Amino acid sequence: MIPVYPVDIIRKADAETIRRQGISSWQLMERAARACFDFLFENEPEAFDPASSRKPKFVIFCGRGNNGGDGFALARMLNEKGSIVEVWMPDKKEGRYSPDAERNAQLLQETNMPLRIFGQDGLPETGENDILTDALVGTGLDGRLDEATAAVVDFINACSGKKYSIDIPSGLMADKPTPRENPVVENSLCLSFQFAKKAFLWPENEGRPAGFVLLDIGLDENFMRGNPADAYLLQDRDAARNLPKRPKFAHKGLFGRDLLIAGSTGMAGAAVLAGRAALKSGCGVLSIASCADNRLVLQTAVPEALFIDPSLMDWAKTAHYSAIGIGPGIGTSDEAAQWLKNVLRFAACPLVIDADGLNLLAQDPTLLEFLPKGRCILTPHPKEFERLAGKTSDSRERLRRQQEFSDRYGAVVVLKGAHTSVSQPGSAGIRTPGGAIPGPAMLFNTTGNPGMATGGSGDVLTGLCLSLLGQGLSVWQAAYTAVYLHGLAGDYAALRCTEQSMAASDIIAALPEAFRQLQQVRF
Repeated sequence: MIPVYPVDIIRKADAETIRRQGISSWQLMERAARACFDFLFENEPEAFDPASSRKPKFVIFCGRGNNGGDGFALARMLNEKGSIVEVWMPDKKEGRYSPDAERNAQLLQETNMPLRIFGQDGLPETGENDILTDALVGTGLDGRLDEATAAVVDFINACSGKKYSIDIPSGLMADKPTPRENPVVENSLCLSFQFAKKAFLWPENEGRPAGFVLLDIGLDENFMRGNPADAYLLQDRDAARNLPKRPKFAHKGLFGRDLLIAGSTGMAGAAVLAGRAALKSGCGVLSIASCADNRLVLQTAVPEALFIDPSLMDWAKTAHYSAIGIGPGIGTSDEAAQWLKNVLRFAACPLVIDADGLNLLAQDPTLLEFLPKGRCILTPHPKEFERLAGKTSDSRERLRRQQEFSDRYGAVVVLKGAHTSVSQPGSAGIRTPGGAIPGPAMLFNTTGNPGMATGGSGDVLTGLCLSLLGQGLSVWQAAYTAVYLHGLAGDYAALRCTEQSMAASDIIAALPEAFRQLQQVRF
């Protein structure tokens, strides 16, 4: 898992690395610039090819602070490698440079590379083949750019060349959403040092940056171990380590006897998708409780599952299931509400509550107090979460509300989106019957794509969560592993179908490829 630290902790990590490793701040800056150089050398080969007839030019925009110092150092390294480099910077007469930025600017001048001044020398002429690199303003911004820097940002945004930002796009605030009217370098690939910023993960900042890569600059690992983050990015190995093993002499009963309660009249599709996803992800025995009208559809579309009519169920026997999922397509009728109440009353196993199950909780908030602490996953999209927890002004407030909700009700919350956030109780010291829940309070997913924004995608996720719970994963492990697999399968489906042509059933069809990738990581 990759920590997502606020700016103040990142600065402490820098300072502790300098102290513990016996290096100077300038040497750490050299590491950062070298990491950027190595990335560009690998990913922009034409810019380093002396035989290229269309060799692109690097146009680097530097500021007065340490972010600008990174840019000056990068320009020197590119120049030494024979690249075409043009550097633009603010006039030193109009403001002081940081010591390390000043040193790197001087080193660059000693190479006889001309350093051009914004305004005084006009603005660069760039073409669509050029590579623009933004090193104007780093992570310290807490507000709006000054007028002169904003004008340079507007110029960069108007250029057609490929764009990179060093550490963070200039104009973007690292620790809180940035208003859309604020000038920010748009659609750049951000070369971020060691850690992601929450600003990269919020929908308000879409395109700011267009994407990011994390470059290791050797920050002190002991500091990071001693300063656990409150949020992390998921990686392959985090999900891979949770994949249930299947012994040679296994039988179906070892992999969960699960109950899915889904589908009202006309909504059999939700039950089909969730059921197929559960079976395709390893569920041993699946029963689907759905209205009688759906019997023929379900027994035809999901022949591996047992069909149950909820009106004929002995709800007390739900205590014998390994896991129960409820919500997809059940509606919000009095009958559906009674199904949910029966589950909360009788079930002794872990639960997944999604879709209409969440809407029923929102209609009768008193039911929230009956959620089984430490063994419940809720999977809302933003509007469903708003109905449960109230409206919020921005993503930062919504994440705080998500964590508070997990703490209050002892539930794992999967808040779906481009970077789905998964929270567990912990920040308020919540303990479950099994003791304290280990691990970070929140994880952000790194798989998935916009093609997954399609009807039924959430039902697939419900089936995945249900199956993994039934196979013995904790609610925390099942939730984030399902989220990662869901997105990974979506990525494979996009390769096969394109994002525009993807349907929820394509995500299920791609699950074997997602499992295969994680199995290769594990073994």
